[in-house]
Amino acid sequence: FYGGNTQQLLHMMQFFYEDGYGQMKRMNRCMDEKDAKAYLYEVHALKGLARGIGAENLADRAERLELACKAGMTDRIVEENAALVSLYRTLLTALEPVLRQHGLVGEAAEPGDGMDPHGRSALTAEEWKTYLEQLREHLGMLEQNPSRNILATLRQYSLEPSLSGKLDEIAAETDAFEFERAEAIVRDLLASC
Repeated sequence: FYGGNTQQLLHMMQFFYEDGYGQMKRMNRCMDEKDAKAYLYEVHALKGLARGIGAENLADRAERLELACKAGMTDRIVEENAALVSLYRTLLTALEPVLRQHGLVGEAAEPGDGMDPHGRSALTAEEWKTYLEQLREHLGMLEQNPSRNILATLRQYSLEPSLSGKLDEIAAETDAFEFERAEAIVRDLLASC
């Protein structure tokens, strides 16, 4: 990327990161207000920005939703938006320490108006369920690191103590390579969604 110019790539990542949480909020607002035109704009922009930093999986998902918007496939958009936002949030979470290491992390958004204390959009029930489904899938495939990444992302939100305790249990079972036990806890959480 960028002819091997690391600084240029870092600055593109910074640009992507700084508007990321705001863009997720705008996308969710578009969904709430059923504003397909504005949503089309947001997923089109996300597609280009994600490709610009090499986030091909995110770009491909955004492109699928862009095409769904153009085709008027609102059911597909509703079904896939939470997964797109979840993947977007995971990428932003992964970018933060890289940008911080290079002194490129800007100011966090102000708390309030649907944002958590870290300036991130509040975790919705739909996103919680999507994260749990992804976690269950990774645990079922005995994938420890992707499971840890999802748990780390979830821990960044203010959760009820009982849910935080369940995440701790899942982490302990995962660390002990007890994937079946961890998956059982996730299944119980999904059943209560």
